[in-house]
Order: sequence, then C-alpha cells, then structure tokens
Amino acid sequence: MTTPQTDPIAQYFESFLPQRIASLGLDEMDSFTTTFGFVVDDHPDGHWVFRFERGSLVETRRAGPENDADEAFRYRMNTDAFWEVVGGQNDPRAVFLEGRAEIIGDTEQALKAGMVLSQFSRQHPYPKDNRLHTAGGCDA
Repeated sequence: MTTPQTDPIAQYFESFLPQRIASLGLDEMDSFTTTFGFVVDDHPDGHWVFRFERGSLVETRRAGPENDADEAFRYRMNTDAFWEVVGGQNDPRAVFLEGRAEIIGDTEQALKAGMVLSQFSRQHPYPKDNRLHTAGGCDA
C-alpha cells in the first residue's frame, strides 16, 4: 500500500485537506455534523471516510472492506474528475451534471457538504502538478 507521502491522492485526503479545512470556519456551524465517504474509483484502496461533529473534522480514515455503513452519503468519481475538482479547475456541480461523478445516499446532505468542499477547493487548490508535498509543506 502506498503512503500519503508517495501517493498524491492519499496525501490530499489524509494530510492536505485535514490540515486546512479549519480555515473555512466550519467550527462555527454547529449543525454541520455528518459522516461521509469519498471514493476515487480507479485508485487502489481509494475510499476515504470523513466525520464532522459540530463543524469540526474529527476523523479521517480509509474505509474498510465492510463499506462503512455509517456514511450518510458518498461521493464517487474517477481520478480525472478528482484532479479537476480539487485543483479548482472545475466546479464539482458541473462534474456531477456531466455524469462523471455520483452521489450515493442522502443527496441533500451531500449537496450541502459539496458547497463546503467546493469553497475549500477554491481557497486551497491542489493541482496535479503540485501534488508531491511533504506532510506539512504546501501552503497552497
């Protein structure tokens, strides 16, 4: 299995996003409590789970083989769509409308969280050509 230091997608989910998500001020959103998944289809072991409680990210982990039934919803896309979204090159809504991504589960919650993730990608783009960061090193 690759590590976050050698796998740019794992680096994004396990290091980049968790270190920067607080910059959005979500901790003031007491109602933002959810657990959701993000699946990158063509990435080996490419399913991550995020748990937010009262606006704070309290857990980030790789999903286990049991498919994590505690997820309220899951985003699913391939690596090309992933890079477009996290690099700020394409709006996540456009990727979904084009049929290159899907939402599984609670669509309403997924759309609300999607607005947060879209804002995050605009403020902290993670372009593919800038993908091999050290765990604390990128200030994008």
